[in-house]
Amino acid sequence: MAVNADEVCEVLVNAPEPFRSLPARLRWCLGKEIRTYLARGWRPDQLLTTLRAALPDRIRRPFLLARYRFRHNLVGAGPRLASAHRAWDRRDRAADRARYEAQQRRHAAVVFAATTGKVREKMLAALCTRLRLTTAPLDFTAAVIHAARLARRAFPEIPLRAAVDRWVAQFDVPASCACRPQRSESFPAAGDGCCVACGAKGIPRPELPLRSVVCDPCWSQEGM
Repeated sequence: MAVNADEVCEVLVNAPEPFRSLPARLRWCLGKEIRTYLARGWRPDQLLTTLRAALPDRIRRPFLLARYRFRHNLVGAGPRLASAHRAWDRRDRAADRARYEAQQRRHAAVVFAATTGKVREKMLAALCTRLRLTTAPLDFTAAVIHAARLARRAFPEIPLRAAVDRWVAQFDVPASCACRPQRSESFPAAGDGCCVACGAKGIPRPELPLRSVVCDPCWSQEGM
């Protein structure tokens, strides 16, 4: 943020000894430090409070002491920038959510065009079996997209519907499945630390409906 030169002078003039009587070169350096922290959103009174804290009996290098105090007591953004940072974070989260939802809509259109309602129910049941879930508290559409992604990665050489049929056939899924979950906005992490696609070590992915564990190589693959 922009810095008012008068505030820099305010801190320099009102700083306690020995900071106020530094040699010209070190006084300039201290002014630069003060300007840096003002630009980060800290107020002049907060900088002065930091400099006015109890001082040791003997100070050989007051400038280094001032710089040390600033760095250890004025961490991150100051209160003047706090509201701006919160607003930026909100906009960034909203943009991420919008991108995620748009991507999910595109994937859903592909999956729903290639499958029927009964097939999608079997995909959900197979997904619950694959991830060893006893209940399915997740978004039905997101779960089906995730199942289709696993099927395509398992059988990338064939069309999506055929890949889904072969993937579902690996699990003991009844001919008629009534597993219809309630929609939930928060999902528990699924898996035991191993990638749901290849079995290697991975990390939970918040983008997936169950925060499923996926390793970096599988996550970086293009497509579903």
